[in-house]
Amino acid sequence: MKRIAAHYILVNNSHLARKSILYLDKEQCVESLRALNHETPSTIFFNGIVFALEKSKLPTISEIIRWQEENKNKNIVDFLKNFGVEKITSEVHISHLHVILDLDFEHLVATDASRIRIVSA
Repeated sequence: MKRIAAHYILVNNSHLARKSILYLDKEQCVESLRALNHETPSTIFFNGIVFALEKSKLPTISEIIRWQEENKNKNIVDFLKNFGVEKITSEVHISHLHVILDLDFEHLVATDASRIRIVSA
């Protein structure tokens, strides 16, 4: 079992879970999503937004920043919703789980220091 915790987990197009832990079994199926109320052993913590994509093509940080500049009133969550977020729910197999690290958390926007990393594939 994998335990993946993050500041934010984008569960679907309308729900952004704060300070949560995602439990995945060996086949990458979601067992549960729980609040991060205490430190849990063997948990990988990410300083960013964890999300699953319906497709394997990842956006680049420069694409995200360009989109943010063109859409000043929107944030990284809006970008990911448009890009094709896969739902993270119980008993669903997650094919591509990623994280965007080093965001501006106050405004939820990517910066030049941000980067995208594969959490599991």
